[in-house]
Amino acid sequence: MGSFVMYKDEPVIRINDDYCCIVMNYDHLPISLKTNSVTYDDIYHGWVETRSLNVSRTNAKSILAGYRLSQTNKYLIAKYFHFASLSDCFWIKDDNETVQWKDVSFFNNPFNAEVSETALTGRQKLFTQKMLSPEIATLGVAAKTWVWQNDKLFLFKVGKAELAASKILDVLEIPHVRYEEASNEELGTIAKGTEWIDKINQAGEKIVKCECMTNEKLSICTWEDFRVFCAYHDKDEFEALKPYSEAVDQMNIVDYVLGNSDRHEGNWGFFVDNESGELLGTHPLMDFDHAFSNEELLCQPFDSEISLKKAAIEGISRVSVPVERIQDMNRPESVTENQWKGVLSRVNDLIYRFSF
Repeated sequence: MGSFVMYKDEPVIRINDDYCCIVMNYDHLPISLKTNSVTYDDIYHGWVETRSLNVSRTNAKSILAGYRLSQTNKYLIAKYFHFASLSDCFWIKDDNETVQWKDVSFFNNPFNAEVSETALTGRQKLFTQKMLSPEIATLGVAAKTWVWQNDKLFLFKVGKAELAASKILDVLEIPHVRYEEASNEELGTIAKGTEWIDKINQAGEKIVKCECMTNEKLSICTWEDFRVFCAYHDKDEFEALKPYSEAVDQMNIVDYVLGNSDRHEGNWGFFVDNESGELLGTHPLMDFDHAFSNEELLCQPFDSEISLKKAAIEGISRVSVPVERIQDMNRPESVTENQWKGVLSRVNDLIYRFSF
């Protein structure tokens, strides 16, 4: 029995019983599978593994136990909902299945409220209906869940650092995913009782929310996926990145100022036009729940030993980022005095960079 990689309701790769893969529409392939010589291993031992939650994620084991899914087999986890994701509009179906995009899309269906509660609070339940939930396709390690509000999709997560980072990025006028603190009323629609909220607050954390930045017209391609594409086509990924150098410089400057220790290759990248398959530039910066470290950090996105400080100093010599505005800010509530001192010190490093 064969299967298809699908873009919405259009088959784009045929996977035969003998594991031979046939490209049916190159333009609509996922970026990291965009080659006419795509293989079964490329799909099932590469692309698929980026579409399954990390078992190290907070409450992941409770989610998987609720669905009675393996904690060790990423293929089976992603297969449960046809390998669908909120990052794009791709999925997989067997050739004898009549299921359609409208049946599997996370953009068009309600989610299982019990799964949402487990994902955010860790409260264990057995899920009695196979209702859609993007939790098993959501990456990262913080406790989080997706919730529909007034026909818009929001991510709720534990991560107070996101609040302060959003305020600083607003001042710098850098495109970013905006976070705000979730209200008790909103949280009451996800989980009953307040003891779990109290527990999170007592741990010094907050529950925040942001709007989903993807939809059926707009997907994201990570730097990790982009590098795979470049490898397929014998391109130097850093040469291919040059048209986006201003955004990369801004990212390095921001990460240095904020002391962001988690800018790995899976949490930055590009917007993709779903219909044309073309890159539309870098997407807004996101994922700052590991910000405000005062340690010396490496510039993680690149295969070098360059420090984040050096990357930021080089970047601010090429692009204008008004980091001096941070000096006029009040310390955000969710940042400690020591963390804020570190932010201001790093701002000074960039303002007086010519002394280095």
